[in-house]
Amino acid sequence: MSFHFYLYRGPEALPPITEWNGNMAEPIGTAAEVQTALIQLLPAVEWGTRKDGFTFGNALDARYNVGHSLSTYEIDGVVDIISTCNHASPFTLAKIMDFFRLNYCCTSFGDFRQPHQSDDDWKLKEPI
Repeated sequence: MSFHFYLYRGPEALPPITEWNGNMAEPIGTAAEVQTALIQLLPAVEWGTRKDGFTFGNALDARYNVGHSLSTYEIDGVVDIISTCNHASPFTLAKIMDFFRLNYCCTSFGDFRQPHQSDDDWKLKEPI
């Protein structure tokens, strides 16, 4: 089954994206800035045509060695959410979150995930 991860920045105790009545994510950067950074962060990003406030593409996940979808959601040319399908590894999601200083990773089911604390199978790592 395919689902999406939504990566964004917001205040503490923000509810899952599935419970929002409107956009609650903070701006990440302009569409051009975010797309340029993602090209540098992720191998072989290919962008598609922009449609009604979002840009979509595909990238290769270095950990899973599989392609995954990638989208940026924009309001007036400013990206506030980056989305990937579930074929992106925790390593890749953490890399995106770190670069853009994002503090939320939420699935399309409304579950929060912790890519920084998960192994490649999404099992939480034991504290050291």
